[in-house]
Amino acid sequence: RIFLVGMSYGGWLALNLAMTAPERVRKLVLLSPAASLQPLVRQFGLRVMLMIFFPTRLTVNSLMGWMGVKDTPGDTGTRCILDLFYLGMKHFRIPPESARIMPGVFSDEQLQALPMPVLLLIGGREVIYDPAKAMDRARARRPGC
Repeated sequence: RIFLVGMSYGGWLALNLAMTAPERVRKLVLLSPAASLQPLVRQFGLRVMLMIFFPTRLTVNSLMGWMGVKDTPGDTGTRCILDLFYLGMKHFRIPPESARIMPGVFSDEQLQALPMPVLLLIGGREVIYDPAKAMDRARARRPGC
């Protein structure tokens, strides 16, 4: 049994694993799990598709800036993140088998059936989904979350 942590798409994957094999997960930590509790906004999908088809520094910086990761002069940490993200998009392709697995909102029944403790952290200024609605839904379906 493991302590499982996932962020963004990794949060969705972690939640999916916890639902598929709950006996394997002792505790679950979700950091802004994409599309798990609320649908993604349309603009996110459009920006990601643009970046996938045209992996340039402009499209990467545009998406990341919209999400709150801005390239600020003198901030080498953020510059490093943006560079790594750009290089990953430019040089690595998502395998077709993985691309077919798109994150989706989990049902109330699925959320309520999780037997393990769940720590959920969502930023108040998320842009890919409504953070207040996501937290409200989590609290309603997972008391103590």
